[in-house]
Amino acid sequence: MCVLPNKVDGGFCPGTKADALLDRYGLRGKRILLTVSRLDPNERRKGHDRVIKTLPAIVKAVPNAVYLIAGHGADRARLEALAQSLGVADNVVFAGRVAPDELPQLYRLADLFVMPSAQEGFGIVFLEAAASGLRSIGGNTDGSIDALADGAIGIAIDPNDSEALVRAILNGLEGGGPDPTGVGRFRFDNFAGHVRDLVTGHLLPGAAGVAP
Repeated sequence: MCVLPNKVDGGFCPGTKADALLDRYGLRGKRILLTVSRLDPNERRKGHDRVIKTLPAIVKAVPNAVYLIAGHGADRARLEALAQSLGVADNVVFAGRVAPDELPQLYRLADLFVMPSAQEGFGIVFLEAAASGLRSIGGNTDGSIDALADGAIGIAIDPNDSEALVRAILNGLEGGGPDPTGVGRFRFDNFAGHVRDLVTGHLLPGAAGVAP
């Protein structure tokens, strides 16, 4: 059995922060946490509410911290009400639906990608974040572990441990970017190389173990 690595689009890469987006969302001079995900009431496992609940502690330590949520859906009203009830409404920015051509620029605005999910199948967004130069925080009870490349592009924590999430966010804001080797695991050329090796080594007639 051969397991092929997933891959991330080549448009996601490190770069400067787009002035237009900084102004649109009021993010100049901010330390930015980012989650990219649909706001579907049936997908609350993504963990937006977990991040919002950490913000009082995060903002106390990092006063200019802001949580940028990219995505749309019916759960937005609940999350807005949660932020309001915790006194951190001014520290949460809802970007809504993001056009595909703007998404790479949105990642470049952030300092840390955070999605402490509990039932993620894999998490392509972790790869997009890593390719954009961001460290990530994900859950340790689901497929996020695979996407985080065994710690090379981010850390996995218990999504239900709020103290661990606070520590991880504060440490993440102080740390550097992801391991380039971990990011390279999910580049298209690595995926293509695995496919090429699989085909030439195992599937062509006359190859070892394959009858002509």
